[in-house]
Amino acid sequence: MKSSLNDDEIVAGVYSFMGYDAVGMGDQEFINGIGFVKNNISGKIPLTSSNLEFSDKSIKVEKFRIIQMKNGIKVGVTGVNFASDFKYLMRDNTIKETDIIVDKAFDNLKKSLAELKGKCDLIVVLANLNQEGLVKLLDNVDGYDLVLAGNNGEEFRYARRIENKIYLQNGRDGEKIGKAVYEIKNDGRPQFVSYELIKINAKKIKRDAKIEKIIKDLEK
Repeated sequence: MKSSLNDDEIVAGVYSFMGYDAVGMGDQEFINGIGFVKNNISGKIPLTSSNLEFSDKSIKVEKFRIIQMKNGIKVGVTGVNFASDFKYLMRDNTIKETDIIVDKAFDNLKKSLAELKGKCDLIVVLANLNQEGLVKLLDNVDGYDLVLAGNNGEEFRYARRIENKIYLQNGRDGEKIGKAVYEIKNDGRPQFVSYELIKINAKKIKRDAKIEKIIKDLEK
C-alpha cells in the first residue's frame, strides 16, 4: 500500500505554500507511518478533526477552526473520521493501534458544531467517511451548511442538496477541485449560489518558481 516516499515528501514539502485554511485527514495521510506525519505534515498544514487525535501530542490536530475572511465573513470548519478507515494500516503494521485515537464520530462532531454555533456565518464539515457514514451524517446530524466529502472516490458534477445542507465530492487523487459559491444574505444566513467541478490541467498552469525550487531540492 505504500506510495513513493520521495513523491510524498515532495508533496508534503509544498503543503505549507498552498494556503490551506483547514485540512481533513484520511487513511492516505498515514500510509508512510506516523513518523512521516510528524516530520513532514504536522505544523505545515492545519489538521482538523472533531474526533481524531494522536497519542504523540506533539502532532497537533484542531477540533475545529474559525477562519475570518477579508470581507469579515467567518467560516467554521470541523472534520469527522471513522476508525474503520485506518484498520488496514494497523493490520499491516504501517501504524499501531496506539498511534491514533479515533473517538465516537458523530458525538464528537456534534460537540464541535455546538461550539461553532452562533460564532460563524457558514459552517463546513470535512467528512472522511464511507458512503453509509455520509448518509448517517446527512440524515442525523444538523448544525452545518456544507459537507465536503472524501474517501469513496466518487465525484459530483452537480451539488446535492439535502434539506438545507449542501453535499459535494470532488473525486480522487486531486485530479479535480470544487468551487462552491455562497452569499450571506441581509438576515445573516448563508445562501448557496453555485458549484463548479474544475479539472486541473497542469500544462496550462503557470509554474511557481518557489514551488519549483522546493521540488528540485527534494529530488536531489
